[in-house]
Amino acid sequence: MRANAIYVLLYASGVYGLVLWPPVHDVVETVAGPLRRGMAPAVEQLPLGIRVVLALVLFDVLAYWVHRAAHASPLLWRIHRVHHSDGALGPTTTFRFHVIEIVWRMAVQFLPLYLLGIAAEIPTAAWFALLAFNVLAHSDLSWTFGPLGRAVVSPAYHASHHRANTPVNFGMFFAVWDLYFRTSATNPKSN
Repeated sequence: MRANAIYVLLYASGVYGLVLWPPVHDVVETVAGPLRRGMAPAVEQLPLGIRVVLALVLFDVLAYWVHRAAHASPLLWRIHRVHHSDGALGPTTTFRFHVIEIVWRMAVQFLPLYLLGIAAEIPTAAWFALLAFNVLAHSDLSWTFGPLGRAVVSPAYHASHHRANTPVNFGMFFAVWDLYFRTSATNPKSN
């Protein structure tokens, strides 16, 4: 689909990273700076591995709430529906987002990385792995990941989010948020 090709091109070309990220970074750093200074002694005592795990968990729970808010708020839905307007769910759907949603998701979801002092510590390979996982989740495959699918978002799990008449399955990486906050639809069975 031509529209998806444009969204993929915007991501792949670095437009979002080069144009949007610098002002978002400045805002996040302005908000996080004073908070981080207040937390610094406690945070700096934690090993880097613990801070990375905490950041991933916080990043993902915030992704859940940002996604859920995008479905609950009429204003945010007008922006988020760009993602859901793709007639054929597939890997390129991963990149189909309104520019305003990209900005506010970055600002909210990246805050924990700054608060925990690890924003610069995360290797590029980790970002590509997270992106690859998200591409897989949008791949419209019947994979459920078996028992692991109760904790981790699978392609079948996320496809049910895109096909549901009611807002369910908001998790980005971890399905446990949907289970905990009771927004989980039954994970479809694989073929």
